[in-house]
Amino acid sequence: AVAPGKGYSFAAAGFLEFFYTFVLAYVFLAVSTTKPPQSQVMRQNFYFALCIGFCVIAGGFAIRSVSGGLLSPAVSTGVSMIGSLSLGATAPPGVSIAYTFGFCLVQLAGGLCAGVA
Repeated sequence: AVAPGKGYSFAAAGFLEFFYTFVLAYVFLAVSTTKPPQSQVMRQNFYFALCIGFCVIAGGFAIRSVSGGLLSPAVSTGVSMIGSLSLGATAPPGVSIAYTFGFCLVQLAGGLCAGVA
């Protein structure tokens, strides 16, 4: 289910989702919009995937217990949909949808701020 971890508020989880989504989007934009130097033999640089992957891993491990480390509105929506379809759901239906909407908003805000920066 999409919700803050036990002992954490939505504000703390939302801030961390915002921050790490910002970092992920900023790194993605930074590495995908640069041109290789003229002295480089190959035109492709394979380090961009490593940078993006490390951002996902670092963000996921750092905030996994606080917010789940979702880092994407698509992942938040997917996890919420799978959670609502499961037979053993214990949370009231509106709670997960409200948290999903809130997480999606802060993640979109983080991505937007990364695009502006």
